[in-house]
Amino acid sequence: MLPFAIQRGVTVRVSPRDDGMLTASSEQMAGSPVKRALSSLSPHAASWAAYAEGAAWVLGREGVDLPGADVHINGDLPAGAGLSSSAAMTCGVLAALLALSGRTWDPQRVALAARRVENDYLGVPVGVMDPMVVMHATEGNALLVDTRTLVMDQVPLGLDEAGMSVLVVDTGTSHRTSGGDYTQRVAQCRDAARALGVDSLRDVTDPRDVADLADPVLRARARHVVTENARVLAAVTCLRAGHLEDLGPLMVASHESLRDDFAVSTQALDRAVAAAVGAGAAGARMTGAGFGGCAVALLSTDRILAVETAVTEALAGAARHGSPQMFEVRPSAGAHPLPADQA
Repeated sequence: MLPFAIQRGVTVRVSPRDDGMLTASSEQMAGSPVKRALSSLSPHAASWAAYAEGAAWVLGREGVDLPGADVHINGDLPAGAGLSSSAAMTCGVLAALLALSGRTWDPQRVALAARRVENDYLGVPVGVMDPMVVMHATEGNALLVDTRTLVMDQVPLGLDEAGMSVLVVDTGTSHRTSGGDYTQRVAQCRDAARALGVDSLRDVTDPRDVADLADPVLRARARHVVTENARVLAAVTCLRAGHLEDLGPLMVASHESLRDDFAVSTQALDRAVAAAVGAGAAGARMTGAGFGGCAVALLSTDRILAVETAVTEALAGAARHGSPQMFEVRPSAGAHPLPADQA
């Protein structure tokens, strides 16, 4: 995994209560505020507030005493766009509630707790990559994460040195990891690993080995995972050698694999990627869990306007996709306390 944090994010502010209640409010979410008794919290995924409730629920099971809290969430990270807004919110709420309780956890423990919120409280079988980058990202770097060992390495991107930028294309189509398609992909990967006699598909390093799978769907899912793991390592090699532009073909190959073998892309994402590359981007791919959301393009900074124009034209008239929004992102620091004058 080779994600990086961006300069957009989520701000979480908390204040204490002494009545055993948890309130969650947000300027971006309808139905706000939501008020629940801490004693009544139980796993569900009925609303956006479940992320805050799940954070309190997990902390309670970790022995953190919460007499009550008001939680206010604000930010400019679009929800449902595949940019890890749920991980950002969950990590932020966990860190804020810990601070309110006078407790200190290391960033990795917070990240693992955030995964537990989504796995155990919301019932979504997500991995640990998103919360790990939220808690460990540093400015200017991507984060190479081994999700089995949790070993991490900061990998410089070198955008400025190469005169390049990363452009996010929000297609306006929301994705949800809680949907059945996402859960199905997780199950298919597990089934493929079991059929190949390994604990995880990461234990398969030669794409030719997946040819032994009789089921064509499992074969395709496994082929994507095995080749994607290889592309991540190739990307790290390019970055460490200072060859940022060589990431372009790897990104295109990644998108094609996500589209054809993993089957998680959409027409809007495919159009955005094709338009960006056609307008001169070095490479582009969908990002996030798929089934909607965003694409990212790597391009020379002087090609931003041309790519934005091409993508806008490519998605014009497709009302069901909404209006695409595009913005440049920079590798930025992950979760951190607000300065006193901003708290």
